[in-house]
Amino acid sequence: MAAIPCDVKIRGPDGHGWCGHCEQRIAAGKEFNQSRVWTDKNGSVHAHLACYMKARRCGGPQPKVALPTSAAAIKKAQPHHLPQQAPPSPPGTAGDAASSSPSPSMDAVLQRRVVLVVREEQPAVQDYQAMLREYGYARLPATAESSLLAHKIMQIPRKARGSLISGNTKQLDLSKQSGFECILPEWQGLVRKTAARLGIDSAGMYVVDEKLLVTGPVAGFNQAVHFDCERGPAAATKFSVLLFCSSGHMGTALPVFPTNDDLSFSHDTKAMQQVSHLLHPSQYESRPAMAGDLIFFAESTPHYGMRNFCPQGDRVVLFAILSPSPDSMQDAQQVYPWLFIGYAYGWGSKQYAQSLIDNLEHQPIRKFIQDGNTAAANHAVATLEAHNLYSLYFPPK
Repeated sequence: MAAIPCDVKIRGPDGHGWCGHCEQRIAAGKEFNQSRVWTDKNGSVHAHLACYMKARRCGGPQPKVALPTSAAAIKKAQPHHLPQQAPPSPPGTAGDAASSSPSPSMDAVLQRRVVLVVREEQPAVQDYQAMLREYGYARLPATAESSLLAHKIMQIPRKARGSLISGNTKQLDLSKQSGFECILPEWQGLVRKTAARLGIDSAGMYVVDEKLLVTGPVAGFNQAVHFDCERGPAAATKFSVLLFCSSGHMGTALPVFPTNDDLSFSHDTKAMQQVSHLLHPSQYESRPAMAGDLIFFAESTPHYGMRNFCPQGDRVVLFAILSPSPDSMQDAQQVYPWLFIGYAYGWGSKQYAQSLIDNLEHQPIRKFIQDGNTAAANHAVATLEAHNLYSLYFPPK
């Protein structure tokens, strides 16, 4: 077929036509062989024809439409000049996709990557800060720096088996993992830069408890809603930071309600009873996460991890705590709904017994035993028996 003049709908950083599927160059000029490219009804070139047909066979009707659709839009999508739009209604996703200056030697690679992670709506930096103040967390879309770090993490072999934690997830302590030493300073630096974007001065704070959280495909289950540490004002001064290193997964479920002092700090039983419903999973929302995305939240914010629904590939998440204290194991004492209910209503109350039933999939009594608290386990069994709920927790075989 003869070459035909067409408008290139997507152009890469080098100015050449770019396939919306494979993200490779289409052609060097403005004329294309019609047998090799896919055009829309307006004659605009979107993709290689072979890529388009492959996508159709796999159920995808058209190329990726989230990419910038003109050379002018791509020109704006450079690391320090990403478009900013008005923020969505709370608790929407927050994120300005640029925070750091890329290495000159990586310019071409990172510019191309930055174009890939541009979202259609980008709240301004100050809206991240507002989200953290008002909701206790911020979701930050991938930047060139975070995407590159996620890529590096996925290239390092994971040798140690790690320990099993809630949600059937393997937890690997990076201080005991060979091969990760070179990326720890980079991860710590990204944690501090992210804190700065959110208006937090991390001088005098420590990045601790660096871990890799790995969940196999179609494995595990949703975690119980929980706080990462003991409730109290001190919890609001330290932060959990998550970097998603793999794609195709759901991010941490976070509250749809604003921060609540009674929920996070109060030990007044009446006040706690009034807000106990906020620990139900229906009060939380999870959103899809791609490699390089970050979640940053105060440890006074309740949340829960999602299971890995992806049919192939591990979900890999890098974790750290930014804290005023250099101590390790700062997330070892987590607070679950049944502990909150037990304190609020009394350890012999029907409400406590019912919370054990409501959270049966998380095995509260087994957790007591694993923590070495057999007295709490025995008391929980006695409370179930007192309210005729024992058979619901331990159904007869």
